[in-house]
Amino acid sequence: MEKGIVKGKLVLKCPGRAPFSEIMRIRPDIESLLAEIEAKSWRHFYVDHEASLVGEIEFDNVEYQIVPWSILRGPYGMIIDVKWNFPQVTGLELEKLVYNVFTKNTFPRAITVDVQKDYNLH
Repeated sequence: MEKGIVKGKLVLKCPGRAPFSEIMRIRPDIESLLAEIEAKSWRHFYVDHEASLVGEIEFDNVEYQIVPWSILRGPYGMIIDVKWNFPQVTGLELEKLVYNVFTKNTFPRAITVDVQKDYNLH
C-alpha cells in the first residue's frame, strides 16, 4: 500500500478568509439583502468576514505514494501527482459576514450586524 493508484473524488476545505468576491459570486442572496437595505434609504458598510472555500478534485488512475514524513502532522504523508487536474471550487462555508448599517442621520454611529448569524442566510 506504499504506492498505488488513486481513484475517486477528494473534497478539500480551505478555512479562513475566502476572497470577498467569491462570497458575492456564490451567495447572491447577500446582494438582495444589501439592496433591501438601500431601498429603505439606509446605508451599509462592509466590516469583516470569515469563510472557507470548499473544492473538489477528481482522480482517475493517478499515482500516489505514502512517505515516512509529513510536514503537517503525524509520522506519514501522502504525495499525489495532480498534474493539470487543479481543484475546482464547488462551494463556500460562510461563518461570519459583518456589516455596519446606518442612516444619514445616525452616521457615524451604526448598528453592527453579523448577516450570517443574525439573519441565518442560506
